[in-house]
Order: sequence, then structure tokens, then C-alpha cells
Amino acid sequence: MVKIRVKNKLLPRKLGMSGVLSKAAIIDADPSHLTYNEVESFVKKTILPICQGILERAGPFHKEGLYQSLLMHELRKINLNVIKEMPFAMSFLDSSGNKVYVGENQSLRTDIELIDMKGLLELKSTHSTFKDENIWQLKNYLDQRQDRYWGAAINFISRYNTTSCPQVEIAFMYKIDNQTFDKEFEIQRDLIPNMTVDPTCQDHLIHNGNKMVRYWFEADIYSQELPDQSELFFDYEECFKDPIKSSQEKISSISFNTEKLNNL
Repeated sequence: MVKIRVKNKLLPRKLGMSGVLSKAAIIDADPSHLTYNEVESFVKKTILPICQGILERAGPFHKEGLYQSLLMHELRKINLNVIKEMPFAMSFLDSSGNKVYVGENQSLRTDIELIDMKGLLELKSTHSTFKDENIWQLKNYLDQRQDRYWGAAINFISRYNTTSCPQVEIAFMYKIDNQTFDKEFEIQRDLIPNMTVDPTCQDHLIHNGNKMVRYWFEADIYSQELPDQSELFFDYEECFKDPIKSSQEKISSISFNTEKLNNL
């Protein structure tokens, strides 16, 4: 049976109107460490509306780099400390548990980092919803970074078909360890009196003696769709019709069809 450690009681932190932490959020030694609910609120109430606005104003079918630049601009407008294209080296544990650093031009590069919020944003511009490789790319980046504990993948979907129009898709993940689990447990215990707890997600997964980092994960977060193409593209002649000409064309069409019937 897994024991859940209970520490000194922590009070829920307050959010600003935009979902970004307010000054009242400073409750522990590391005020920049957002809770899961704060990250969720920030993603859904700040990042998603910003990205939807970018897609609506700039339009679909652009390269990822353009959406990246526009998102950087918008995040700086709300006074967030961000940097883009941040390279970092990779390190892994070998079979003996020793750390191995990988060079040889194998460094990774993040799209956008929120420095003070300790998060990563990975952008995509595709014609479909996320694939497994997109989610795992974000996980692999977070696994490598001890200074980043949450991240969001943002997909600017450029697609028109009979069932869908362009929209923004987001998935986010939040790194789990014992300390994080304890803090979230205390917060949720105050909010949910009869809470049940699944202790299996309390710490890293050990598989065949190898440690694998676990995450709380939420996907299928979507913006509103853009208008259908039929609301954006119009036939010029259908827009400015000559009623007399249209009537004459209709009469000619009827006469032609009548003549064809008579010749049968």
C-alpha cells in the first residue's frame, strides 16, 4: 500500500482575470511554480484565446514560424518573459545509471519558453489533429529539462472539408513527482471533501528498472472554428445580378429544353 505524505496545509492560490498568476499567488518558496489548475486555466483562458485570435487575423495555411512570431508578440504584450528557439543539450542514463551527454549536433530546440512560468510551448501548423509524435516531442523535451515542469503543444490546423474548418488545437502536460503530488493533494483535499486518490501516479514509473517520467495530461482542447469558405469567397456575377439578363437567360434555357423535348 502506497503511503501518501501529508505536509503543512497549503491554501489554493488565486488567479488573475486572464488566468495568469496574480501577486496574491506567492505562497511558498517558489512562487513561479504554478499548480496544475493554474496551468490549466492559463492554457484555456489565455493561450487558447490568443491563438484563436492569431488564426482569425492572420488566416490559415501559414508556416509554423509565422504563428510563432505572432504568438511571441502577443505574449510579450501581456508582459510575459518569453524566449524562442532555445537550444539545449540532451543527456540520458546508460545501463549502469551513469549520465551520458549527447552532442554531435543532436541538441534540441524549443519553440517558445515561458521563463518565469517554467513552461514550454511547442507549435505545429498542420492539416490534421495531433499525432503521437507531436505529443511525445513535448514530453521528450520536458523529460530533458529539470527547469521546466509543464508544457503545451499548440496546433494551428489548416483544413477545410465537409465536416471541419481551421481551428486551434491544444494539449498540455504537467510533470509529476512526489513533491508535486503532495502539493496537489493538499490543494484538492481542501476543494473536494470526499476526495478519492489514485496513488499510482504519485511518482515516476519504474519499468524493467528504468525510470520513466509521468505526467498529468489533457488533450482535445479546441478553439472555435473559422467561418466556412462559402462565407469568405463569392462569385462576383452572383453578387451583382442583372435581373433582366437573368430573366432572359432563364427564358432561353426553358426554350432550349422545350426544343430538345420536341425533337425526341
